[in-house]
Amino acid sequence: MKTQEELLSEITNLKQQLIEKEKLLTKNTIDSDQIIDILKDFVFILDTKGFIIKTNYHTLNRLGFSADEIKNKKYIDIYPADCRKYIISNLANVKRKEESTSDLPLITKQGEEIPVETTFQQKKWGNKNIIIAISKDISEKVSDLNENIFFSSVFENLKDIVVVKDINYRVIACNNTFLEIANVDNKSKVLHKTYAEIFSNRDKYTFFSRAEIDDKTTSMLNKGEFLEKEEGILCSDKLLRTYATKKIPVYNKHNTLIGIINIANNITERKNIEHNLKISKSQLATQKTMIEQKNEALSEVIRHIERDKEYIFKNMYDNIDNFIQPIVKKLKLRSSPDKVKFFDLLENNLAEITSSFGNNISNKIKQDKLTSREIEICNMIKNGLTSKEISSVLNISSLTIDKHRLNIRKK
Repeated sequence: MKTQEELLSEITNLKQQLIEKEKLLTKNTIDSDQIIDILKDFVFILDTKGFIIKTNYHTLNRLGFSADEIKNKKYIDIYPADCRKYIISNLANVKRKEESTSDLPLITKQGEEIPVETTFQQKKWGNKNIIIAISKDISEKVSDLNENIFFSSVFENLKDIVVVKDINYRVIACNNTFLEIANVDNKSKVLHKTYAEIFSNRDKYTFFSRAEIDDKTTSMLNKGEFLEKEEGILCSDKLLRTYATKKIPVYNKHNTLIGIINIANNITERKNIEHNLKISKSQLATQKTMIEQKNEALSEVIRHIERDKEYIFKNMYDNIDNFIQPIVKKLKLRSSPDKVKFFDLLENNLAEITSSFGNNISNKIKQDKLTSREIEICNMIKNGLTSKEISSVLNISSLTIDKHRLNIRKK
């Protein structure tokens, strides 16, 4: 059994050991604090439940919190509300000893966002598991991009699709038209995601599923070349529309590629009009050819009719001269003196069939609408018959003849 003096000696030794360990622990803590405070990045040391154990001076200064305010604060609370579920996923990945990164912004005490890129790691601190989150400020990079794209309300109201992506092809800005195409109602559902993630449920052959930058495209953008082409885009209503797409590289003041602006203009209606116009032009050309062929055929028919007409008239004139006139002359020689005038009338009429009088009479008939009796009397007057002789030939009274002559003169 130990004496009282021996027990007091052991207690004194234990106290001294504890004091030494406490001094060493304090020294190590001071050294770790000094190392963390040297860093100009945002540094957070978290417990496995996601509460903040320690942070550095730079973080406190930029976020606007005091050391007491941020200690034991939930790490996800220094992110915008719509980003917190993604940070929870990052922390879960770290607990499974998987590497995890994030490009979601931090939020200050005053509610302002700070663009950062964050890496998460799980480490041992003493005998405890901790999570270290280090966030690098990328405000300058984002500022350079914003200065180049002027993504203002003008873009928001454009009917064109406007999307801005960073060099990792993640969406960092877009307008309302893009949200309609993506069939989402909130930008938080598309920001910081690639097209492949946003349109994962679309057909693999549609524009958005194959719109990521390939090696050839990257090479062209690095050279400062714009990319333009027409592509089909399967929209949220399952209709395939034609868009004129353009990719525009964005550079910072050091001439380094920092992003890409994608612009897509819906030209479906214009393409449909052009297609219909092309069909109409083809149809008009066919119709023109047919009309020209018909006109040529009709002209040929008219030429044939004119030739036939000339042939008929020539034959008629020849027949009158060669057959009818000789017969009339023979009959005239054999007739009584009182009938000679009638044969003279017949000869004159036959002669005038081919003369200008025939045409004049025909035109007079059409113009003045003479009756058949008036035409008959007019012809006899032309050949020198008196009213009495005409009355005798037609077997009508002289008064009637005079009346017809009056009507002829009026017409």
